[in-house]
Amino acid sequence: MLNIKKLVLEKKMKSYNYQIFDCLFLYIVDTLLFLRYSIKWIFTFKGHKNLNKLKKFKDMGLGQNAFVIANGPSLLNVDFNKILKYQKEFDYKIFVLNSYSISPNSKIIIPNYYILSDPSYFLNNNKISQKRKEELNLDLKYIIRHNIITFVPIQFLSEAKDIGLNAYGFNDFEYKWGKSNISPLYSRSYTSMTAYKALAMSVFLNFDKIYIGGFDNSYFKSISVDKDNNVYYFNSHAYAQKDSAKYNNTEKGIRGLGDLLKIHSFLFSDLAQFPQNKIVNLDKNGLIDAFTKSHQLDIYVESYKENDVK
Repeated sequence: MLNIKKLVLEKKMKSYNYQIFDCLFLYIVDTLLFLRYSIKWIFTFKGHKNLNKLKKFKDMGLGQNAFVIANGPSLLNVDFNKILKYQKEFDYKIFVLNSYSISPNSKIIIPNYYILSDPSYFLNNNKISQKRKEELNLDLKYIIRHNIITFVPIQFLSEAKDIGLNAYGFNDFEYKWGKSNISPLYSRSYTSMTAYKALAMSVFLNFDKIYIGGFDNSYFKSISVDKDNNVYYFNSHAYAQKDSAKYNNTEKGIRGLGDLLKIHSFLFSDLAQFPQNKIVNLDKNGLIDAFTKSHQLDIYVESYKENDVK
């Protein structure tokens, strides 16, 4: 007679052993990379010297509030003319990232802070299209024209300054094996998302309240698998970008749907490292449940009513 309980137990033990091996392997690799990065930090990036310049922003936001604007589709529910009122009349600070400059909102609001972390802004990347390169150049021109304070990974600080950015470097090395950390002065323990880096920077400045918009994390809702078991999703943004297209995750090394969903789970669980009492999610229908969605700001388009929220 087939012993189902024994088979299940053996399967669990094998899975457990594989997990231990995978974790040990990742720990060794990450630690070696960390040591390599530390050497570059000292001799190439002049880390301590450049981070001392970043320290002047510490607690600069005390007594003030801020918006951190990402690029998710939920931004279509936000009226940026109303956001502008909070910036002009109540001195709310605005953090934006990546291709904000190509959105119509960039003509309404000039942000106080810009966060760039995509290496393609600073290094020649032949894997992206010419149209995407032109889009990145438009972002840089917008930032330079308005002389916006820009935070970039410290390894790209020299290139950012050569381009003409009013730039400050932050530590962008990911190391999840030590103490939890979101401070831009040290290696981060959360997943590499530019929106999260912008959020971490706003926490570093220590604003009283931080309102986040466009943090949708909804790519996985568009997942599909073709006849050859290639796993796809659509890059979706509030406004069309040159990378707003079907994305083949299998070509990028994802080992199946389980791997992809596991990676996406970190987008949610890593937000638990951020202060819950400071941050408010403006997307009332959003998937992110780490932060409250309750607030009294008048910032939505007229068509987005409270009774539309389910």
